[in-house]
This record gives sequence, structure tokens and C-alpha cells, in this order.
Amino acid sequence: MAVRTYAPVGQTPVLRVTLTRDHISAIGAITPQGRLFMQTQSRSYKGEDVVGFLKHLLRQIPGKLLVIWDGSSIHRCQAVKDFLAQGAAARLHLERLPAYAPEFKPQEGV
Repeated sequence: MAVRTYAPVGQTPVLRVTLTRDHISAIGAITPQGRLFMQTQSRSYKGEDVVGFLKHLLRQIPGKLLVIWDGSSIHRCQAVKDFLAQGAAARLHLERLPAYAPEFKPQEGV
């Protein structure tokens, strides 16, 4: 999308914004049928939050699930490993993408 700005010719316009620590973290999933599952929170996601989201998906979607996600450390943490070892691996198959590959992740466009 192109945006028109106004500044003297040859001078790049500069927008001054006060920086804050406010942010929203999001986690989501898209099924092949187009169902969207989104969860947001005001703090960063931790391993326990990822496990909670995976549990939600297992409750909402029947059958086996293929989860394709990036190599983020929260996806590889001990909480996720423990969850899989406790039986979730029977329904969940996890595939990892490179740590930064937004072009491979349709969720990034949501």
C-alpha cells in the first residue's frame, strides 16, 4: 500500500512517537478448511501458554493434528516437551519451520 506524505523535497518525513512497553502478543492457527483460532494477551507468550493453546486446539478439532510452526524457543521449551510426553503426541505431529520465515506462515498475514 502506498502512503502519501508531505515534506520539503529531498527531506524524508520523520514521525515522532512516544515508545511504550504496551503490546499484544498473539498465537493462532488456521485449518485447511479456513477455520481461524486466535488468542491474544498483553504479555509475552511462555511455554505454558503454548501448551494451553494446543490443549484448546485438541478440544476444538477432532482427529490428528499437524502443527507447522517456527523454531521459536517457546515452541521447543520443556513445558511443550512434557505435554507431548504425557500423551499429546498421539494426536499432535509438530513440524518446525525456520525461526524467521513469515513467507511460509499464513498466520502472519492475519
